[in-house]
Amino acid sequence: MNAAENMVIPAGAAVATDPATPATDAAIDTAASTVANSVATTAGLLAGRITVSAQWRGTADGGRLAAIACRVERPDLARLFAGLPPLAVAARLPRLYALCGEAQGAAARLALGLAGPEDLDPAPVVREMLREHAWRLFLDWPARAGAAPDRAGFAALVRASATEPACLPAALAARLGCSVGELPALAWRAAEEGASWGTRAASPDSFAGHQLAWAASVDRAWGGGSALVTPATPATPVADALAGRWRALLRAALALAEADEMARADSAFPAEASTLVWEAGFACPAPGVGQVSTARGVLRHTARLGSRDNGEERVAGYRIDAPTEALFAPAGPFAATLAQARCASPAQARELAETLALAFDPCVPLVWRIGAAPEAADDGDWSDCTAGTGSDPSPAVENFHA
Repeated sequence: MNAAENMVIPAGAAVATDPATPATDAAIDTAASTVANSVATTAGLLAGRITVSAQWRGTADGGRLAAIACRVERPDLARLFAGLPPLAVAARLPRLYALCGEAQGAAARLALGLAGPEDLDPAPVVREMLREHAWRLFLDWPARAGAAPDRAGFAALVRASATEPACLPAALAARLGCSVGELPALAWRAAEEGASWGTRAASPDSFAGHQLAWAASVDRAWGGGSALVTPATPATPVADALAGRWRALLRAALALAEADEMARADSAFPAEASTLVWEAGFACPAPGVGQVSTARGVLRHTARLGSRDNGEERVAGYRIDAPTEALFAPAGPFAATLAQARCASPAQARELAETLALAFDPCVPLVWRIGAAPEAADDGDWSDCTAGTGSDPSPAVENFHA
């Protein structure tokens, strides 16, 4: 896997600047290399990781993982913002993130009282979501399934999201093997339909169809009906994740295309009622709180402001609650779902865990410690190494506390 496939492109990074220029490997590699260099300069400050440990135990149905523990480690960066004016924090905070930088910036402005939901442009946030979804679906999931990543298609989609949004629906319809007219119904079909969405949405021979068929085969490890079939522990977690990604990608693409059409038509349709605004999910549910939708879920910033003797407002405390922390909590959805998987060996358990981690999509690297329980093997049977999920996630930090 080359440099382009090992990096997540941050907000503002261009894969190709000229729409007429073919998306060559060299162009993608150059863009990714630039991103890698910029991320490397802050890696020492922003390093974080998730450690997942578990013991494989043989059982009557083949084996399962027990004693699953997830630990999210983040540095406390509140000191970076303590005592700064709100405007300074809003300017600095998005630069710390190679992932979701636009969403982080929007949430900061909302939490700090620098803008209301109606003041923010949703297009950059939705383009960022489209880029994240497309990265996983066009590059990481195909590679995980043993197929060839569609690197040129990914680059073209990202470029079109900024320059020709009207082209997005046709490009995605081709990947699903359906018509453009079918996309709205597919995009907003109920999420609880889960893996069955793929059988109706994608042609079996399409780019998406191959992914979804592979996901269904992986989900046999969950037996099609786990002991705890809930939103946290679904019976088909991998297919559900893929179907959800495709739906989200379609929604972002259709929202961008709709906004572009409205702008070209100089429509009198109120901007605040557009699909684009709904997808961005800007909200201020309480004073000092800002919420924004991201590719991984809802991002929430909470700010506490104080005043100096001269009346100048300064940041006294700041908190970021990101989806990764909730998904990989000690008894969270990832751990609960992994506990339901049947696996015949520690090696298969590791393979399933890595695939499930890609489905939950953390934004920091993972450290795995998965091996046989002591009664089944000695300590030398453990594996202990750091690995990303698909493309190596950036070391950018999502969560810190005042």
